[in-house]
Amino acid sequence: GDMVEIGEDSEKEHRYILEVCELLKFDCVWVCGKQFKKVSTEFEGVSGFESTDQVKEYVKENPAQLNSQILIKGSRGMKLESILDVV
Repeated sequence: GDMVEIGEDSEKEHRYILEVCELLKFDCVWVCGKQFKKVSTEFEGVSGFESTDQVKEYVKENPAQLNSQILIKGSRGMKLESILDVV
């Protein structure tokens, strides 16, 4: 989820996180928030959602496979913990 407290370096730092994800070769990366969605188009295999509600709807329609590991991280303002209600 967007890191809303970063300020003027926001775009650079969001892009950096996706560069790290690319290096780590995750099977799947979903990002949430306007800033992450904006930079996600630069990265292959990254799904960008504008809101937590959009992620929740996607998860409801596409449940995680058994033995999946999900890392949820974002600013408190994103309220990503609400995704746990549908996982």
